[in-house]
Amino acid sequence: MKRKTAAVAAVPMEAPRPVSKVKKFRVNADGNGVLTLGRKAQESVLIRCGDVTIEVVMVETRGDRARLAFSAPKHVKLIRSELEGKPGYDD
Repeated sequence: MKRKTAAVAAVPMEAPRPVSKVKKFRVNADGNGVLTLGRKAQESVLIRCGDVTIEVVMVETRGDRARLAFSAPKHVKLIRSELEGKPGYDD
């Protein structure tokens, strides 16, 4: 019996997958989208909003803690969630 060659579409590695096709995409109670990703050390995620790009890099994990590095333009405020709304950290 002759073996058939599988047809594979050529898609560049950089091509983003549509959000609706990502299996781990969920919607929380507020109606906001939630995407859960696993990252190994030195792997990153890019967040793009208009002309602003923020890169989040998984630096390392120790037990149940993860160290993340954020790279963003100077005009973008990065605030830990537990400090939001406290005096000195609010807009």
